[in-house]
Amino acid sequence: MPHISQEIHISKETWNEAKRLIKNGIIKKLSAAKQNIDIDTEIAAGIYIYALEEFGKLLLLKESQTVDGKYIIKYRDGFRSHDFKFNKAFDYLQNDGYGKCIILNDDAFTPDAFSLRSFTIGLLAQTEARLGIFYVDFTKAEYDNYEILKVPTVNPNKMNEAINKLEEVIDTFEL
Repeated sequence: MPHISQEIHISKETWNEAKRLIKNGIIKKLSAAKQNIDIDTEIAAGIYIYALEEFGKLLLLKESQTVDGKYIIKYRDGFRSHDFKFNKAFDYLQNDGYGKCIILNDDAFTPDAFSLRSFTIGLLAQTEARLGIFYVDFTKAEYDNYEILKVPTVNPNKMNEAINKLEEVIDTFEL
């Protein structure tokens, strides 16, 4: 496995272009998710989850510091880390009153009912399981047995509401 740098340094032009491409990609993913809700809610949710992850990446880029005119990007444990990007997106959305962007089913817990960190940990597990719509995987069950990973259910109305709310966030998000 090739070495992945802990951080990389990019020019202002590359930084701006990356942010623009990510934002446009999020808009496309949200549009595709919206179009797929009636066809296959789980696939729509999977696409939506990728949009959320990209939003975390956009937040990471926006927070980058500069040294000698170059933007320092936390790369291996940030830009390339699913957990990091999801947590970044969830924290932003929860803290800015967009909790509906991350609730896709009828579970009783909400971002307001629990501490943000414990809520995010449970949500992260569901999010990663939801990506399982694109592949089959196994999960450890009792007594070292393994079962096929089940994709969490998705409420089509909440899915639609989440897409609309995230579109709102992205439309007003300054690069």
